[in-house]
Amino acid sequence: LNNIANNFNRSGTVITQRFTKPLMAVAGVSTYMSMKLNKNMANVQTLLNDTGTPIEKLKDGVKTLSVDLNKSTGDLSTGLYEVVSAFQHSNENLIQLQISAKAAKAGVAETADAVNMLSTAGKAYNMVAPEQLTHLSDLAFMTIKLGQTNFPDLAASMTEVSDMAARLKIPIDEVYG
Repeated sequence: LNNIANNFNRSGTVITQRFTKPLMAVAGVSTYMSMKLNKNMANVQTLLNDTGTPIEKLKDGVKTLSVDLNKSTGDLSTGLYEVVSAFQHSNENLIQLQISAKAAKAGVAETADAVNMLSTAGKAYNMVAPEQLTHLSDLAFMTIKLGQTNFPDLAASMTEVSDMAARLKIPIDEVYG
């Protein structure tokens, strides 16, 4: 009987070490990520100015994109803040976020970096509709693929040249070239 009790005791210790501790770690990471998402969404809400769009709809959109694109909700909610800040609040914000997040994923960058790059060129050339942002994203990715640069560096360069190039009527395709 003592042998059986000792075996159960050892089994309980092994189960605790192998399963409980990792589960606690997962719970801790999950809690942290949830708190970060909530904090970032509160930041987004400060930009909405009673526009009528519930923050929960945007939060659900971020969660859906997170699963669809395999990007963290923290990265996406930070990107959403940049989208709303750059393009103003509209019904297209989640589409703009999706385009930016896909660009970031392709360019191995943070979503906020992609938003900054796309919004800089997009606003300079008055190209902020989703299909136009997709075109800009494609141009940026090809520039990165064919050149020796990355999204943050390209975003910084576009910040410096987009406005002037647009005023000089240089086509955006040539600017990225």
